[in-house]
Order: sequence, then structure tokens, then C-alpha cells
Amino acid sequence: MGLHNRATSALLDSEERRQHTHVFWLVYILDKDLSLRAQQPSIQLDDDIDLDLPHWLPADTDGDGNAPGVVVTADGNTRMNYFLARVQLANIEGGVYDCIYSTRAAKRSPEERLAAANSVLGALEKWQAEIPPEFGAAIVASTANNNSTSIGFFCVLHSISVRCMTLINGAHAWNDQWVRSVHDIVRGTEKLQLPIGWAALVRQARNFMILFERAWSKEIWFRW
Repeated sequence: MGLHNRATSALLDSEERRQHTHVFWLVYILDKDLSLRAQQPSIQLDDDIDLDLPHWLPADTDGDGNAPGVVVTADGNTRMNYFLARVQLANIEGGVYDCIYSTRAAKRSPEERLAAANSVLGALEKWQAEIPPEFGAAIVASTANNNSTSIGFFCVLHSISVRCMTLINGAHAWNDQWVRSVHDIVRGTEKLQLPIGWAALVRQARNFMILFERAWSKEIWFRW
């Protein structure tokens, strides 16, 4: 369909171009998410995309005070483009796949794999830092004014962030090396060697569980 290329939509009016762009980014999000979950290459190559990212605070096209993709705190003081954040996180998911599961990653030296992981970790930490504190996992349930739909969406957003952090650090049950090292630590045969992002991972996981507990009693549609 060529939605990834702005030239395909050059003859359309501005509204149709905007719709085409939004459809592409929605598909992009799904593509990168499924790729990481299935540990298979994504369909869309990032280097082949010729589209701008969604605007941080898009214009109110309908005149109803609500810009598409933007969420607002209950007091109206803080706004965030959820759609843009989700697209950016999908790009990071692609980076996580590339540095862990791709064929290219398997051919890299340990030093190259570590450098790639640190690069993706840096991108993830930058993304996390750009999320307004009011939409952080530990407090968004209260700042969103108990809006169950918003809470569910943020539960999805923060769960993906924690999953990426977990995979980058290799601290999960599917990593045989991690499981063996935990067993050795319990047996007292190995010293404790935690991943580089362990403290941040633990903090984020705890914050997410606060959100998950609130969301679970409100909405079940986002089960994954």
C-alpha cells in the first residue's frame, strides 16, 4: 500500500494524509510488538520509513477541545501524546529484538552485543524520562481520575516498558544463564552479580504492580 512513504499520499488532501499516516503508525506498533513477542523479524524496516512521527501535541482538529492521541490529567494541567509515546516505544521494541533475538545479534561478538544492549537501554531510559511524572506507573491511576480506559492503556504502555527493560537485562525465566546464576546464588556457589539496570528494573516493576493492581479491578480488556 505504500503507507510508509509520504510520496504515496502526496496527491491526497491534508486530512487524508493524516489518516494514512496514523494507520501506518498503528500497524507499525502492532508489527514491532508482535515481532518482539514472537522473536521473529518485523515486516517494516525502520530505514525504509519516510514519514514524520506524530506531533507531540497535535492540533484539535474537531474543535471539541480533545486532540487525537492526547491524554490529559484530571486537573487538566498535564498533557501527553500517548500515541507518539507508543510509536516511540515500538521503535525501542524493534531495537530490543535486534540486539537480542536477531540473526545479526547472534553473529556479533560479546562486546558488540553489550554495546548494542547499552544503546537500546539508553534509548529506553530516555523515553522513560520524557514521560511526564503525572503519567508514571505508580500514580497514573489517581491522576487519570479513575478513568478505567486510560488506566488500561497506561497499563499496556508501562508493561511493555518493563518487558523491554527485563529483556535487555536478561533477568527473566526464559534466560537459562540467569536462572542458573540465581540457583547458584541460592546454593552459595556463586557471588551475586546483578545486571547493570537491576535497580531501575526492580523500581519500575514495583511501580507497575501498583498500576496493575488498580487496573485489574477496573478493566480486563487489556489482558495479554
